[in-house]
Amino acid sequence: MNTDLTEFFEVELPTERELRYSYGAFTPTAQYINIHRRRDELDLREICKEFLNHVQINKDNNSFQRAMYERVFVYKDKSLPKPTKGIEGKTVNTINSFIDGIERNFANGTTNYTVKQWEHVIEIANIAVEYFNIEHPNKFGEPKLKFKPVRWK
Repeated sequence: MNTDLTEFFEVELPTERELRYSYGAFTPTAQYINIHRRRDELDLREICKEFLNHVQINKDNNSFQRAMYERVFVYKDKSLPKPTKGIEGKTVNTINSFIDGIERNFANGTTNYTVKQWEHVIEIANIAVEYFNIEHPNKFGEPKLKFKPVRWK
């Protein structure tokens, strides 16, 4: 169906951007991911932060934006790793609190994602990319893309 719509409207399908990574340091509390290109890590962080800011700013524009706001800031997502209760004061994450928690980790000196965070970060980044590609296609002025992790051995 997407192909038919794409041909009809002469719009390109999203391309996949491969994020090359490998398993990194292992500590008693976590296994870390090494992303092979620093730019990829920065792009992931930027798209997630920009997504949160954009959804919050535009929450009152229409019913879709309001629903997206509730999904990201209000609804608890039990599939996300639980936050550290002593730090967050919460027992279940929202997409917002999950991304904010990761950014706090980076601000406090963490240099990589953990394996536990990785699949969720990719999923949220792809939600963000889809959001911008469909609802706000001129936001970044870049080709449509989708993050696809590829593990290097």
